[in-house]
Amino acid sequence: MKLGLVIDLDTCVGCHACATACKEWNGASAIAGPLTDSDPYGADPSGTWLNRVRHYEVGAFPESKTINMPMSCLHCEDAACVTVCPTGASY
Repeated sequence: MKLGLVIDLDTCVGCHACATACKEWNGASAIAGPLTDSDPYGADPSGTWLNRVRHYEVGAFPESKTINMPMSCLHCEDAACVTVCPTGASY
């Protein structure tokens, strides 16, 4: 069986719920240890994120549009990032 993840980019609002759910799910309960952060509340935070959301502006004003592009790792069989999507863009 091959699994896939489909994300409707017209429905994604860029809320980052998928990224934070992935971080939480793979954090304390991760087999290889927690996903670490360096200075998460500082001016220049960094850390390990398996899922990120990129934002792109397309077109020129006044007909411009923001495209939110979730960049998922695709390693989970039952992905937490899919179940938390408030708009149903991920399935």
